[in-house]
Amino acid sequence: EGGTTTTNINGNYSKEVVFGWSGTVTPTKTGYHFSPSYHSYSDVTINYDNQNFIGNPSNYLISGLCSYFSNNNPVQNVSIKVNEVEDFAYTNQSGQYDLTLESGNSYDIFPSKTPDEDVGNYTILTYDAALTARFALGLENFNNDQQIAADVDLDNNVLVYDAALIARYAVGLGNISDSHVGEWIFNPESRSYINLQENKNYENYKSYILGDVDGNWNSQMLLGKNEFKVEMTNRLRKDIFVSSDTLYCPFYIKKNSNLISFDLEMDYDQAAYKFIGFEKSILSNSLKFISNLKNGKIKLGAYGTNPINQSGKLFMLKFLIEGEDGNFNNIDLKRFQINNGDVERSLFQLEREIQINNPNTFEIISNYPNPFNSSATIRFYIPDEGYVKIFIFNQTGKIVNELINSRLQKGYHTCSWDGKNKGGVSVSSGVYFVNIKYKNINKSKKVMLIR
Repeated sequence: EGGTTTTNINGNYSKEVVFGWSGTVTPTKTGYHFSPSYHSYSDVTINYDNQNFIGNPSNYLISGLCSYFSNNNPVQNVSIKVNEVEDFAYTNQSGQYDLTLESGNSYDIFPSKTPDEDVGNYTILTYDAALTARFALGLENFNNDQQIAADVDLDNNVLVYDAALIARYAVGLGNISDSHVGEWIFNPESRSYINLQENKNYENYKSYILGDVDGNWNSQMLLGKNEFKVEMTNRLRKDIFVSSDTLYCPFYIKKNSNLISFDLEMDYDQAAYKFIGFEKSILSNSLKFISNLKNGKIKLGAYGTNPINQSGKLFMLKFLIEGEDGNFNNIDLKRFQINNGDVERSLFQLEREIQINNPNTFEIISNYPNPFNSSATIRFYIPDEGYVKIFIFNQTGKIVNELINSRLQKGYHTCSWDGKNKGGVSVSSGVYFVNIKYKNINKSKKVMLIR
């Protein structure tokens, strides 16, 4: 007679059969295959001992981690390719991957990750270009990992050309044909398994982003530690000046900054300004500047091989003033970063310091922003002490609000209108007029409110 039995904790089994029995004994277990696959019996009249089977898993596990070369941070969403099969598996948030593969076969495993994916905005800087140039000229020491990250054209050499390719990427100009900046590579590039007969653990891969020479990927860039400090905004505002129709934004550096690179991002209103370039100083004359201008956005980077430690003006941005005085909007400084230091981010309202050609003339200098949504700032100059009245009129000539009715000292003055009438109620969108009466002189500016 037939039937089934199971092995005990020691893997032993036994089965009683009737005298003269014929048949086969076949072992089965999910996830395993056995050798031999069965034993065959005919007309059993004696006991049979040592009727053994060797069990092997049908599948084996290959597992490991993908971690970043400089800090061992896990790299997720790495595609694990098996024998030309794309996206066979992916690494998880811990950088781990697990592959379950059939035993007895041979496999080639390739990790890959989409170029630019998870690179981040501030991972590759002109600082990386500066380090690369310094290494190419024998001024910097790189370990093997840094040399891999710096060889962005993959020619097995680190040259100043690699530095130039990195700088292009840092300011958003993208890659040319032989540049691979922003691409992920792995070490080893692949692993091979012949006749897989066991689990393979700790099959790890070291991950790199080409161009991230200092290895700062995933590092925390906190505010407040850079040499330019938070007061940079106030100093920049103070130092801005206008000559004729050109506005100048100078940037200064403090002593012992050890500067070999900087990265800058700035937005500006194209209706009010036209960016006409930058002007180097004696301090920055040795730096290589590279810029990317697009739709009112400036990305500017510079790098060099010799550290700058003197204090003074580093460079200056120049804008042509194209809009009317009333069409004055924010210039937004998004980022300024020295070397790979902490990112200094400051938003500021740029105030235009107009040089009055005739100091004896009453002038409305600007009302900005224009159009405005929540508040407009009116700036004016009076040449002598006197009584000033400021009214807001609508298009029918009706007074909407009164902003100032008092005696003021000679000089520059500002006030603001919040888009409300005398009763504190918000008025509707439309065109309004700022009227300033000084002594016996009336001057007006048009302002547009958009809700």
